[in-house]
Amino acid sequence: DDWPGVSIFVPARNEARVITRTLAALTALDYPRDRVDITVIDDGSTDGTGDLVDQTAADDARVRCRRVPADRSGRGKAAALNDAIAKEALSNRVGEQIPDDLDRIWKDSSKYCLKNSLSFTSASCE
Repeated sequence: DDWPGVSIFVPARNEARVITRTLAALTALDYPRDRVDITVIDDGSTDGTGDLVDQTAADDARVRCRRVPADRSGRGKAAALNDAIAKEALSNRVGEQIPDDLDRIWKDSSKYCLKNSLSFTSASCE
């Protein structure tokens, strides 16, 4: 069991139209279920995005929603990501173990590639 733990962060603001599809793609990744967690950072959505994430999280323990406080929301995806990653690092969930061969893993293993699972986006694994 040499698969590293992976934390996936998805910043979202008013993404109710696509968030369920996004989470379906991420939870379908060919990766050990016990080695991945998915955090959606709800950046002050007013369209029910966070509620949809909560519904998915009720059925899948890998998924959770972190809501940006109202007084700090709406500052953009980068700010939401920075806030969430800082909080995760403090809770010791990010950066626990980084394998020395991470570059090789990303380049050589299709199991780490989101291309097929996220084919409806312009994401690339190149």
